Amino acid sequence: MWSKDENFLQGKTHADTKLFDDGSLFSKYPDSPHKIKELTVVHTPNNIVGLQATYWIYGSKELVSGPENFGKEVAGAKTDTIKLEDNEFLIEIFGRNGDIFDHLGFRTSAGRSWEFGGSGGNPFALKVPYGKHFSGLRGGLGGHVHNLNLYVDPLPWISGFQPLNATTDQFLRGKKHPDTVNFSDEDILKEFGGAHKIQTLRVYYDDKFVFGLQADYFVYGPKKVVNGPKHLGKQMHPGVKEGVIELASDEFLVTFFGRSGDIFDNLGFETSKGKKFEFGGPGGNPFKSQAPFGKHFAVIKGGFGGHIHNLELIVEPIFQAPSTFEESEFKRGKTHADTVSFNDEAVLSKYPPSSYKIYKFTIYHDGKLIFGWRADYFVFGPNIVVEGEKHIGNQWTGAGKEEIIELGPDEYITQIFGRNGDIMDNFGFKTNKGRKFDFGGSGGNPYEAKAPSGHHFGVLAGGLGGHVHNIAFKVVPMGFIGFGEFGFDLH
Repeated sequence: MWSKDENFLQGKTHADTKLFDDGSLFSKYPDSPHKIKELTVVHTPNNIVGLQATYWIYGSKELVSGPENFGKEVAGAKTDTIKLEDNEFLIEIFGRNGDIFDHLGFRTSAGRSWEFGGSGGNPFALKVPYGKHFSGLRGGLGGHVHNLNLYVDPLPWISGFQPLNATTDQFLRGKKHPDTVNFSDEDILKEFGGAHKIQTLRVYYDDKFVFGLQADYFVYGPKKVVNGPKHLGKQMHPGVKEGVIELASDEFLVTFFGRSGDIFDNLGFETSKGKKFEFGGPGGNPFKSQAPFGKHFAVIKGGFGGHIHNLELIVEPIFQAPSTFEESEFKRGKTHADTVSFNDEAVLSKYPPSSYKIYKFTIYHDGKLIFGWRADYFVFGPNIVVEGEKHIGNQWTGAGKEEIIELGPDEYITQIFGRNGDIMDNFGFKTNKGRKFDFGGSGGNPYEAKAPSGHHFGVLAGGLGGHVHNIAFKVVPMGFIGFGEFGFDLH
């Protein structure tokens, strides 16, 4: 069961219980998400003695070791360390306990699990709500672990949809001098409002320094390209080169880096697709600035004199524009006189298309035919589950199979396939993670449909009679298409 009250306390408190809490570690990194990267478990054949975590801090890109939260009976105990992959998170703890923890296990978003300790005590299991993870250690100790109340946070890239509480100089790199002339493209974008992105960025440089910048922006609402002005230093000369960065429609600037002293010697950019560009010379000291998760550098801003003095690029949420495909392109199956259409768009109407996904899919079938289905949706931002309606044919008696598939937070339906004649004999789908499922029988003729690049089948729709007659899933943008590997750079 999903824990709904955000209280994950498990175990007991005794007269000799001493509390431990790794939360103080994170006060040094405000507004920066973190995760448990390694977890050391101290245990005996009968009990759990202690825990220690090593954390990955996303904003500063560093590993931080937590304290040894070990009980007094540590002598002679065995130590094992769990190492999580970059995009792997703790989502469930389980085990057995009475007055102390007899047994403790962990399960991750990748499906891996570990167990330690003995067989005493009573069983328990705690699973985080969808889109969250166990992010930090907290609990109570005596001779052994008495209780646990682990911290729970949204998955790091989901945190990117939360408001950014940035200080004014969070992304400032370089220096300000008496002759610095400030520049910003904010004013030219104000009249359009809404979301935009850098589509083309031009960098003016020679083999030693960076002299200027110019950006063209794509504005989503009017679907218009806005050409920004050139911001050029006074020391421009005939040997200055123009470097051009062209971004794809689903590609965003997420990092800028380089070298600077009093002026910019070197400037580079990295995109959400992992492409890197670098301009200028080898002088100065290195710097790097990375946009928070779910955000990108959307507007150029800074200061120049003879050359670029500083940059303070403006950060905004990554935005995916609504699709403009013909929905009939993805319709499969037939429509009959008794076909009743269904569509889950109404339950999602309050949310932008790029902010939700199918997270749980229920299929009703009898091994021969498809009778119906239901989708439940996860909405990023408010981080809530929206329950879809149960769409099922009138010949369903309940005697068939009800199969439930749960998708990971970064997993999307990108292909549908199956077999049909007058009704749906078979239905299947494939995800961007390579997982594949199919249901029903072998009758009918084969069909398939693939979502365009950067999109997924995100809204359930189609038609029913006694069985499913047709499917017409709605294609929507992937909300996290611009996140690449979610900002990891551990090496």
